[in-house]
Amino acid sequence: MKVYNREWERRTQGRGFDFEATDEQIQTILCSALPDEYGPYTLIGILTVLDGHNFTRTLIEAPVDEFCDLRAKNIWKFCIKSHKLSRKLTVPFVKKNDIPLGGNGLINLQHGRVCRRGVDVSSIGMVDKIAHKETWETVDHEEYYKIFKCLKKAFKPYR
Repeated sequence: MKVYNREWERRTQGRGFDFEATDEQIQTILCSALPDEYGPYTLIGILTVLDGHNFTRTLIEAPVDEFCDLRAKNIWKFCIKSHKLSRKLTVPFVKKNDIPLGGNGLINLQHGRVCRRGVDVSSIGMVDKIAHKETWETVDHEEYYKIFKCLKKAFKPYR
């Protein structure tokens, strides 16, 4: 498994969709719709806290069946990680090396973000193709795209 650092950038608009669902409905879908062939799966929750004038980012990794527990900690931004596809992307490794999770194919899930106008719409998205900034070598995240399509199908009643 190759890990892509900040020398790589997105080459497409990416893929994504919006939806409306409760925390419990999302957890149920995550536990049932993710394809077994790429499991097991975890969520990397991204907790951003204002510390004085600066924001600090904390990453918390947990099994997908703990989605509601992570939401109870006020986490609204997550990355869905397949251990089969991304076993090297541990939280300590990502922090130490400043690795972009989306650039490595992980699927972004945002749910429950509070903004000035209320709670923002929930969404799932991914970067399906990246390219090296100097060599223009491209990489397609085909397996993560298959996972994304499974989630899109499972969330269809909520869109």
